[in-house]
Amino acid sequence: MSEQTATAANPETYVNSKKVPEILKAKDFSEVLKYYIGTKVCLCCARYHWRGVLALANRDCVVLSDATQIDVTGACSADQPTSEDALEGDAIIKTDAIETMYQPKFSQAKLPGE
Repeated sequence: MSEQTATAANPETYVNSKKVPEILKAKDFSEVLKYYIGTKVCLCCARYHWRGVLALANRDCVVLSDATQIDVTGACSADQPTSEDALEGDAIIKTDAIETMYQPKFSQAKLPGE
């Protein structure tokens, strides 16, 4: 992900090379996640990491389409996670269970349904 962090001198933020100053005005985490709908992401939750295309985000849950459960991530610079299991469908994850949303290099790897 190409990102430029906002500062006092430059109040704009860029996500995926798009100017999105509105992201700074998000009221909660689910509003931030909405900027990534339609993109491949990784979600870190208390027990597992998940990978897929973010299809929906609201205050209660997110939906990852073509989801995989990552057992061992390996290096973020790797082309693929070290170990993952395809769910053969969507994963619905409670928003409050998500600790981090991130886009390491392996998040862009081919998903099972592609």
